[in-house]
Amino acid sequence: MGSISFDGKTYIIDGEKFIVYGGTLQYFRVPAESWRNRLEKMKNAGLNTVDTYIPWNWHEPEKGHFDFIGETHSQRNLEEFLELTEDLDLYVIIRPGPYICAEWKNGGIPQWLIDKHPEILAKSPKGYLPENIYYPPITYLHPTYLDYVMEWYDKVLPIIKKHLYTKGGNIISVTIDDEPSYWETIFQPFLTDYNEIITKEGGLWQMWIEMNYSLKELRRRYKEDFKDYSEIKPPTSFSEGLLKVLDWHHFKIYMINKYIEILYYKMRDYIDVPISLLDPYLLLAAWRYFYDYIKEHSLDIHLWTEFWYSFYRSFDFKEDKLGHLFLKTGIYRYYIRKLKTPPLSIETQSSLAHTIEPDEAELLYFLLLAIGIPNINYYLFVGGETQEVMNPTMAQHGMYIHQLAWMVEKDHTLNPSRP
Repeated sequence: MGSISFDGKTYIIDGEKFIVYGGTLQYFRVPAESWRNRLEKMKNAGLNTVDTYIPWNWHEPEKGHFDFIGETHSQRNLEEFLELTEDLDLYVIIRPGPYICAEWKNGGIPQWLIDKHPEILAKSPKGYLPENIYYPPITYLHPTYLDYVMEWYDKVLPIIKKHLYTKGGNIISVTIDDEPSYWETIFQPFLTDYNEIITKEGGLWQMWIEMNYSLKELRRRYKEDFKDYSEIKPPTSFSEGLLKVLDWHHFKIYMINKYIEILYYKMRDYIDVPISLLDPYLLLAAWRYFYDYIKEHSLDIHLWTEFWYSFYRSFDFKEDKLGHLFLKTGIYRYYIRKLKTPPLSIETQSSLAHTIEPDEAELLYFLLLAIGIPNINYYLFVGGETQEVMNPTMAQHGMYIHQLAWMVEKDHTLNPSRP
């Protein structure tokens, strides 16, 4: 059985420092007969790790009917896919959701669950959100939703457990959910979440304000004469005062943190390798709340990040594009140093959204090294817009850059007198 630990820069596997050179292959989007071919191409390109999601709605297409061995569709054979990665001596980072995003239907949340229990959906002040919203947001702390999530975990986590590196397999990390952010509606203060379990008397909002403020403090803070906490309703416009709106925002961050904590402890029933999370809240400035929460509650969660040039696409390297990269990295590295966990860009753009140009990719990969992120995972490496493999020349060049930089850094560490 193997061991996995880490220092501030790298993972340590069986006592040896290990740099992640990874790529994402979403097995559920690739014909099963092509899995080995694609994995071999990834390995030949210089990768040592495969990253993949596990979509809940793909493996439980109907309530209570789970398929992880390809009985209903060959691309549901998760067991075979993991065995293939083991045969090829590739490590695996795996992301079982419950939400995976991945430009996949409902981000992996089963449609039958939404149809059967529409009460789990997040709401605007006027009722349900539009049905055609890209990813229908769910109230993270709704007890019905959490019950179903626990059932999903009780099915999928035992499979993951069998393939953990510490159990003789090759999975080296498991990721919680994906970018928990009320599925991006957190950016709009009055869009979510006005679900009844939050707004009712004695609901989650009332519970949170009681935990954080006395009535006397709230009278002064909101400039209203409250006689009871039940009188304090969630804000629905800026006319109710900036402090109340800020509290509403912090309350939603608290709900996300609590949700992460619940999933973390459930995972820990099965998982003894590092547990990670990508971009909490999708809000850089709010990462301090994530850090404070996991430290206060002793949650051993690794913080990972991502870099997408196409979000700032101009076909050249303008200052706004590079400026965002440096800003994000600066904030990320600050908290990684405090957490003392390895920095990893789990979604380093290679395709999807837009295919970036080779010179853009080269600059991005160089910059990540220069600003202290040695661990890299290409997203997507297999699949994306063409369902093909990332240009192997570009990938090998990127791997060469990373390997060279790591050798230089090791040599500098061993010879501190060198400039």
